[in-house]
Amino acid sequence: MQLEATVSDIARKLREGNFPKRQSIYHIYQGIVLRILSDLSWEVHDTNMVSPEYRTGEGRIGCALCHPPTAVKILIEVKQPGGRRRVRQTLEYAFHARIQLVVSTDGRTWSFRLPTAPTAEYDYDEQGIFRLDLTESPASESAAVLQRYLEQGRVASGEVLRTVREEHESFVARRTIPRAWRELVESRDELLFDLIAETVESKVGFQPAVEDIAGFLADSSGTGLVADSSHPPLKSPPQNSASQRRDVLVVKGRKFSYKSAKEAMVIVLRELAQADTDFLQRCSSHPAFLGSKRRYLARRTEDIFPDRPGLRKLHERLPGGWLVSTNENNSLKMKLIKAAAQVAGLRFGHDVIVEF
Repeated sequence: MQLEATVSDIARKLREGNFPKRQSIYHIYQGIVLRILSDLSWEVHDTNMVSPEYRTGEGRIGCALCHPPTAVKILIEVKQPGGRRRVRQTLEYAFHARIQLVVSTDGRTWSFRLPTAPTAEYDYDEQGIFRLDLTESPASESAAVLQRYLEQGRVASGEVLRTVREEHESFVARRTIPRAWRELVESRDELLFDLIAETVESKVGFQPAVEDIAGFLADSSGTGLVADSSHPPLKSPPQNSASQRRDVLVVKGRKFSYKSAKEAMVIVLRELAQADTDFLQRCSSHPAFLGSKRRYLARRTEDIFPDRPGLRKLHERLPGGWLVSTNENNSLKMKLIKAAAQVAGLRFGHDVIVEF
């Protein structure tokens, strides 16, 4: 493959110092960039296709790749090794000009970025979609990367644009995961905490204290968070923690003790079902018991967790062969209890009293 041989030759010359810092960008442009573009099927002598010294609002950059002629698709910013970059300005210009890709290179390193709307959070000095070093990667891998982003046929077909958009979305989502995790931990996200508490409960029969969950997440998340010093240590949980709590609910004047939201929900459903053989059938048709993709009350575990077989054991049996999912957050459990009271013709807060 000609491109691979060219990249191998360029990498060798870079290692030998044939392109020192003192050389101008024209040496890099002619000796490296144009050689690579030629092997990628660009007509480097057609200035309508490869426009040299392309002018942006901040001055001239290396070149612009066009398809069809004069329609700029990619900007290649050529700079001296160690030279100052104008990444922000070039990306902002490219975004407003609707240019698909910005490449910044000193011959050795090649950075590929998708122009996006300027935001305070975007770090223009990060690697963007991909960063390639011709002297560190095998020639075959370097050639594959250059072909993926710069090959003339892929630019013409729109394949390069699809590729860079997909990879940019993946890059942005990946770099945002730590921040999203910190926010969940710091805000004590109810769904996250409920999921952990209920998973623990499914294994040992009772829930851990909220403070213990918070301390664990802060210590083990790798985000640098430190548990609130006001939280009691693990060996001394608060006196009203879930592991020691035993509350009382009321169903039509009868009192029942419970230790968790799951137990409270199951008690209410069982008591109401024992008094009315059609009760659970009617509940199964109530909108509260119907999720967007699954049911919370059904006769088969496949209906409760159709897409997640590993969770099918997280249910409780009710009279008449009915099953209720227990892998839900406490807010949904309370919603199901209220819906059950409505189906039974009872008033929540009067005939059915539950707090958790």
